[in-house]
Amino acid sequence: MLQEIEIKDLEAGDEILLSCQTSFRYVRILRTPQLGKKLHWKTQAPLYKSVKCSSRVIETTQTHQWSNGHKRTRICTKWVLTDKDHNKEFYQDLTERQILLIKKNNN
Repeated sequence: MLQEIEIKDLEAGDEILLSCQTSFRYVRILRTPQLGKKLHWKTQAPLYKSVKCSSRVIETTQTHQWSNGHKRTRICTKWVLTDKDHNKEFYQDLTERQILLIKKNNN
């Protein structure tokens, strides 16, 4: 069952769903979120640091050739919604984002 959760309630090992531009990301939290040194510009409340996460990503290469013979190659990234075989680690800023809890780490 999906439920909305706040950053302060996340722990290492939790699995969440984030909306990012036009897609969703299934993310596993690798480190517990920590408060940073920066303050919110309006409320002066402390902000959280970016959180280390992992996810499953498939990268494909696309090449386009124009009529004048020039070629352009770009890498397209697709985020896979799965909890298995995570192959990418990254830092994600979760400040002021809607976070849906998929699975809570129960150690």
